[in-house]
Amino acid sequence: MFFGRLPEEDNVVGACSLEKRSESGLYAITYLTHPDFEGRRVATTLAAHAVNFAKKKPNITTLNAAVKEGSVDERVVQRLGFLYDWDVVDGGRRTNMYQLDTSK
Repeated sequence: MFFGRLPEEDNVVGACSLEKRSESGLYAITYLTHPDFEGRRVATTLAAHAVNFAKKKPNITTLNAAVKEGSVDERVVQRLGFLYDWDVVDGGRRTNMYQLDTSK
């Protein structure tokens, strides 16, 4: 798990984690930002650190992210190079699944 602090803050402003999903090297990336610090690229920065960490680990071959269609989270994973893979519709809400090959 990665935690984020801004230089002018004493408290954690965000967190990011990688969770193993399979023995084949698939990990899920999740992140959150404290509401007071949204819009300051905290999530993007934390997720970028997690992606860089994953790329250095040979046992992590793929990252996936589940994000709401049209959300800020979708833009975060797109900026980091994740590619759309498939979607799920549940209760009228669409969740898009993105993947990133970390072996490249």
